[in-house]
Amino acid sequence: MKLRRELEATVKTLLAGVQAHGGREVSLNDVAKALGVQRVTPPEIEAIFARLEAAGLVVTSIPVGSLFPLLGQVVRAARRRRDAGEPSHPRVLAEELGVAESEVRAALLLASTLG
Repeated sequence: MKLRRELEATVKTLLAGVQAHGGREVSLNDVAKALGVQRVTPPEIEAIFARLEAAGLVVTSIPVGSLFPLLGQVVRAARRRRDAGEPSHPRVLAEELGVAESEVRAALLLASTLG
């Protein structure tokens, strides 16, 4: 699948960052941070992972099942903040929910794959 220009740039940034440190792994959290607020479709996420794996990297994650209880909380908090005209940056959501920012990012990435 051909990625949009901005997603190709994201993949290049991820590759450069991991390879600069001699690493062989990229976490789901790293991918979520690199994507930021970009809208990404499930096929695009799969293509991003395929490109990273083709470059010899392993994409690591936290167990998805552990995200489902948090997923609803994150989505509700983000919608509530959006409706109030407030920012819903992962750091802000993490502080509001009392969880790690990496967990919020992973939950948001999971939400984007669920549509």
